[in-house]
Amino acid sequence: MSQTLTNDDWVDTNFDGVDLKDKRRNNRLKKTVEKMVASPGESIPNQMSDWAESKAAYRLLSCDKVTFNVVQLPHRKKTKQLARKSSLPVLFIEDTTALDFTSHSKKKGLGPIGDHKGRGLMMHSCLAVEYKENTPQILGLAMQQLWRREEKPHKNKETRTERNNRHSESKIWSTTLRRIGNPPENSNWVEVGDRANDIFQFMDYCRKTKWNYVIRVCQNRVIKADEKITKIEEELAQLKEAGRTTVVVRRQSDTTKKEIELKVSYKEIEIQQPQRFKRKCKPCKIWVIRAWNEEENVDWKIYSSLCINNLKSAIEKLKWYALRWVIEEYHKCLKTGCKVQDRQLKSDSALKAMVGILGIIAIRLLEIRDYSRVNADQPAEKAMPKHFNKDYSKTISKNSQ
Repeated sequence: MSQTLTNDDWVDTNFDGVDLKDKRRNNRLKKTVEKMVASPGESIPNQMSDWAESKAAYRLLSCDKVTFNVVQLPHRKKTKQLARKSSLPVLFIEDTTALDFTSHSKKKGLGPIGDHKGRGLMMHSCLAVEYKENTPQILGLAMQQLWRREEKPHKNKETRTERNNRHSESKIWSTTLRRIGNPPENSNWVEVGDRANDIFQFMDYCRKTKWNYVIRVCQNRVIKADEKITKIEEELAQLKEAGRTTVVVRRQSDTTKKEIELKVSYKEIEIQQPQRFKRKCKPCKIWVIRAWNEEENVDWKIYSSLCINNLKSAIEKLKWYALRWVIEEYHKCLKTGCKVQDRQLKSDSALKAMVGILGIIAIRLLEIRDYSRVNADQPAEKAMPKHFNKDYSKTISKNSQ
């Protein structure tokens, strides 16, 4: 990214074409977002110029035409258009997070989160990132889903039919790709996911729809390798080192980043379908990579649907997976920079509309972060809005480290 847009231009680019069934309502949304993006961590009264504008913003969010998906639609379309035009690999990085509204006891429409003692909403985000070594570029939010988790059923009170019909969060990964749409011909779109994405139905869906993926191994699956049936952990333990590479890692308990050397091995395998899918699905022929460092207690095991026929190709997939941290930084921008969990809207529909807007504004923070990294010697006013609140500035500073 060589330059950033002004706030007005950025709003026009990301919200142009929004359809709220009234031209005046469309214009009001843009004016409201312009105020919000200038100081995303503030409350609505502090973001707006006066009380009249604050009332107009609350009235807008309370309108039944202003929904989470409708306000995000123009940005998502723009993101997918940029991904289609790219000649480089485009990584679709997914992850789920919980929005905690436990402290706001009067909020309606919330469900259990965490250990089912907290209250809030679940959010699944998918960022499109154009891969350039050392300077990956965030294209935007390709898809985002927001839902209320169902209450935990009482033991032995649920029938098999009720259990099968209940919303399964494991389907969120394939649902996201289905809503984005199948990759264009001759494109290199790659889904990137963590351990929660190690789902056989997901891999089978990708095979049928021609989505490529790089995902972290979680389950010790039954596989076929060298015409023998074995377990994935046993096979990986026997693989010899094919070479070494260095990657930048960061542990969840530590915000600092560290470059470490990893030993690398890889092999083609065939994952056997679980017993309950024997008739519906075929085995999945894919590649698996292991990258480890005993001293640093790092041991990555990665599935890749893309062919890996040499060490360079294996290292490339590892670097793709290492970019998964950008989704964590996005959620940090949303929760810390935009203070989404501090919103005091009582109506669940208004709250969701607000989350939809802030979900796009969080992308703005990442754009400015990237600009500051590439243009570290440029004056701050080249990238940051003129009216720039302290919380917003702190978030950018932390994410640039």
